[in-house]
Amino acid sequence: MKTPITRDRLQQHFRYHWWMYVLSAVLCFFALNLFFSVTEYRAPDEKKLDMFVDAAGMDQEAWTAWMGKVRDEKFPQVEEVSAGVLLMNDAYGPMQLATFMAAGEGDIYILSADSFRTYAGSGAFVPMDVVCPELLEKSAAAGCVVDKGTAANENGEKHIYGFPLQPLAGLNRFGIRPDRLYLCIRDGSQNPQDAVALTESMLDELRE
Repeated sequence: MKTPITRDRLQQHFRYHWWMYVLSAVLCFFALNLFFSVTEYRAPDEKKLDMFVDAAGMDQEAWTAWMGKVRDEKFPQVEEVSAGVLLMNDAYGPMQLATFMAAGEGDIYILSADSFRTYAGSGAFVPMDVVCPELLEKSAAAGCVVDKGTAANENGEKHIYGFPLQPLAGLNRFGIRPDRLYLCIRDGSQNPQDAVALTESMLDELRE
């Protein structure tokens, strides 16, 4: 014989078992969140352009918007541009940079002179004098002292792996102090041609 469901029985049930419904709702929320995270479209590496900048005061939103404007004008086939901040003055900053490098993250890095020299000869960055000499010529014409980006690789060969950004005073508008920073392109980037195109736009538009 079935027990009839009454208002009192329902109230008693919810009084002692309410937590089961809360737990079920929470589990459903996390399951849906995981589902959408897994199935969400992600642009392939060759259609992304990521930059990491050692500038704690960088206006990340404004700088990413500027990158997006250049993307729309110069390389609209790229689906996603992003700029991340490296907090190198923080205790975890050097570890964060090392992790990104080891994981093959990022296309362009803007680093302090010390961080640049730490990685320049280790194979982390492309030798610009070999891979993109036209970019070096353009940066030199803009007033960048490109020879300062010279470092010896593991075989003792000297190459230029980046250049100082001091002449690009327009970076100050985005909270990036160019007087102490070097720009380099990660060796292994899946989108080196657009990394070069973005750098050229920086040289064209941010000299003041």
